[in-house]
Amino acid sequence: MHMAVTIKKIAELAGVSVGTVDRALNNRKGVNQEVAGRIKEIADSVGYVPNTVAKGLVARRKEVKIGVIIHTPKHAFIEELLAGIQAANKKIADYGVEIMARYGEGYDADSQIRMIDELVDEGIHALAIIPLNDKRVVDKLEELRKRGITVALMVSDIDVDCLAYVGCDLYRGGRIIGGLAGMLGGRDSKVVYCTAPLEILGNVRRLDGLKDVLQERYPDIHLLGVCELQNDDLAAYRQAAIAFKEYRDADTIVVTTGCTKGVLSAIEETVFEKKVNVITLDLAKPVEQAMARGLVQATVVQHPFLQGKKVIETLFNYVVMGKVPDSKKIYIDTDIKIYESIF
Repeated sequence: MHMAVTIKKIAELAGVSVGTVDRALNNRKGVNQEVAGRIKEIADSVGYVPNTVAKGLVARRKEVKIGVIIHTPKHAFIEELLAGIQAANKKIADYGVEIMARYGEGYDADSQIRMIDELVDEGIHALAIIPLNDKRVVDKLEELRKRGITVALMVSDIDVDCLAYVGCDLYRGGRIIGGLAGMLGGRDSKVVYCTAPLEILGNVRRLDGLKDVLQERYPDIHLLGVCELQNDDLAAYRQAAIAFKEYRDADTIVVTTGCTKGVLSAIEETVFEKKVNVITLDLAKPVEQAMARGLVQATVVQHPFLQGKKVIETLFNYVVMGKVPDSKKIYIDTDIKIYESIF
C-alpha cells in the first residue's frame, strides 16, 4: 500500500483532510491536540507504516541493535523488568531487532561508561539505560545523541536530552508512600526509611516525595533515619539489622530497595518496642509471603514488566518505525496493594 493511499484512508476514517493527517503523524504544528491524538489512534489501529520507513527497512537489510544497560546485578525487580524487555523483543524480532544487555556490579560510573562504550563498539542504534546520576554518564549519553544513537532512560531519569524517560513518577511514588505512612502510623509515629543507593536519582526523588508529604500533611511524624542499603540481600540484611537495633522505637518501616528479602528478615528478627507497620515496593515473592503472614501492611507496585516492555517498544517505534513518542515522560502508573487485594 502506498503512503498516499494509507494517509487518504486515515483521513477518511478521521473525517479530516490529508494535510491534517500528514501534519499530525509527523508531529507538526497546526493540528488540534485532541484531533491529532485521534488520528494517531486510527493510524495505529489500521497498522499504518510510513512508506519511507518501509523502504529504509528493505534497503538496510541488517539488524537493528538495541543496547540495554542495567545498573546492578539481577534481583526481583530487575528480573521482572527484563521479562518485559524480552516480551517486547519477541514481538519485534521479525524486524531484525537484536537486544544486547549488560549488567553492572555496583554503582560505579566508570563501569557504566565502559559498558556504554562496549555496546557502541558493537554497533548499537539505540540504548535503554538505568542511568547513574553522575556527570560523566550525562556527558557520555549526550555524546551518543550527537553520534545519532537514540537513548531512552528507564526506571530512573537524569537531566539529559534523550528520546524519553520510561518509568514511574518517582517523586509522586514517594508522596504515596508518605501518605501510607501517615495513615498507618498516625500522629507522633516514628518512621525508618530504607532505600537502595542514592546514586540513582530516582531513589533521591522518591525520598524527597516522602519527606515533602510528611512535612506538608503529617508534621508530627518523625523520620528517625534514612538507611541506604546495598542491592544485595545478605549485605542489606546485615546493614538493616544494625540500623534497626538503633531505631527500636520505630513503629513504621519503609522498604524501597529491590532486595526486600534481607530487609524483611532483619525486621522480623529485631525486637521493636511495639508492633511495626511495614510498607514496601512491588510484589516480589518475599513481599507477598510477608504480607500473607501480616508483616507487610501495604506495597506500592511499580509494574517493572510494563516498564521494560514499554521502553523497548518506544525505542523500536522511533528507530525502526519513525514514530516520535507523544511525551518525553512516559509514566507507568503505580498501584497500592494490601492483603485483601491479593489474597
